[in-house]
Amino acid sequence: MNHTDIQGMFPRFNEITDEALRTNAIETVIEAIQVGGWDASSVYEIPLTLERSNTKVTLIEHINSVVEACMAGYDAVKEFKNRQGLRFDKNIVVAGALLHDVGKFLEYTVEDGSYVTSPKGKIMRHPLSGALLASKHGIPDEIVQLIAMHSHEGEHAKHTAESAFVRDMDLLVYDATVYGTKYN
Repeated sequence: MNHTDIQGMFPRFNEITDEALRTNAIETVIEAIQVGGWDASSVYEIPLTLERSNTKVTLIEHINSVVEACMAGYDAVKEFKNRQGLRFDKNIVVAGALLHDVGKFLEYTVEDGSYVTSPKGKIMRHPLSGALLASKHGIPDEIVQLIAMHSHEGEHAKHTAESAFVRDMDLLVYDATVYGTKYN
């Protein structure tokens, strides 16, 4: 996969105005997909979660939905953060939303036609593997922290304004897509 493929998969990469950050973030996704063993078609079939088999949402759909939720709420939240004298950086929000689940490309694999937890996924969950991979690609610490703390791991962690926002949007989208099917 190349930069054009990733930008087609995740169109909001174009919202990142810092060219080096955008390039490094795309390289992070490319490596995650390659190391995870996914190809140009199988990557589109990766499920959001292995915990609920009746969830018919893919990982790529989820990531794009989280980014869209972040973009929809960004301006309103930015206004309140600005009133409080806090930084609320759009590049961090967009890159963080795009990379928050990058470790899932490493956490899952296919065995005998079924999606299962990969050997790497059995050792570390996607927030840690994703954060390590992002750091390797020169992603700023604020975004690495966001990736590492976006899930259960972040329940009692300190958050930046951006990491708290992306985490909340991720949980909102996750709950709507996963728990919305709970009784079906």
